[in-house]
Amino acid sequence: MKYEEIEIKIAQQSGKCVEFGNSSNAPTPDAIAKVEERIGITLPESYKWFLANYAGGEVGGIEIFSIYENFSLSVPSGDISYMYLTILGNQLISSHEIPLMLSEFSEIFAFDSSQSFWGEYPVIRKTDSNELFADNFIEFLGKLIDIHSD
Repeated sequence: MKYEEIEIKIAQQSGKCVEFGNSSNAPTPDAIAKVEERIGITLPESYKWFLANYAGGEVGGIEIFSIYENFSLSVPSGDISYMYLTILGNQLISSHEIPLMLSEFSEIFAFDSSQSFWGEYPVIRKTDSNELFADNFIEFLGKLIDIHSD
């Protein structure tokens, strides 16, 4: 799936199953760099594109973790670095997995940074095992929207 295709899908479902922000709320490149430094992993370009264009939001009422400019370990939030540190600390992910979302079924969707393809990471669904959910973040968004648009 290409950026143009996901933009159309997002626009069609906006206000229905998709509730995203916009570029005016996007995290700064400095904030993104701080997250990458904090977790020790470079974020994929497609996820950075999402942040730059939509800042973050929800699909089907479930938050996709984003980047909060005022990061704090004492304030739980949907900040991707906070969730990484928390979920890693609870030993629910490996250090190369970056959580993106917790589903309504307590599944963790995460980037698997141990498998890099041209700067992109597949998205896995962590249940009893790691199951490939999408080849990249854009495909992940498309599948989530399809699941929740019925």
